[in-house]
Amino acid sequence: MRAFLDLLVRNVDKVVYGLGTVCLLLVAADLFYDKGGHYDFERFTGFHAIYGFCSYVGLILVSKQLRKALMRPEDYYEPDAPYENVSGERLDPDAHEATAGSTSASHPQGVPGETEE
Repeated sequence: MRAFLDLLVRNVDKVVYGLGTVCLLLVAADLFYDKGGHYDFERFTGFHAIYGFCSYVGLILVSKQLRKALMRPEDYYEPDAPYENVSGERLDPDAHEATAGSTSASHPQGVPGETEE
């Protein structure tokens, strides 16, 4: 799967042009068959492609507005949750600022993974 993704990244221009070509061919194929729509406007060439694209854009715009209405603060479910480090040790949020430059306060042996020279 990784090799396929690497191939896709290296050939992104070819993929975009290929998809554009397929879309144009599908719109061109729209000329050669009877769509049999219920309304006259459904028979226009490319109507379904344009309708689908406009629906997609509309869905994105509505979802952005809906996100503003439904979004909750970061601490919505646990407003008074204590700060904990990876080992489960409780931390004082104000103490972090005082020791931000010092690695010995939070890790007596230094930062894990680093070696002293």
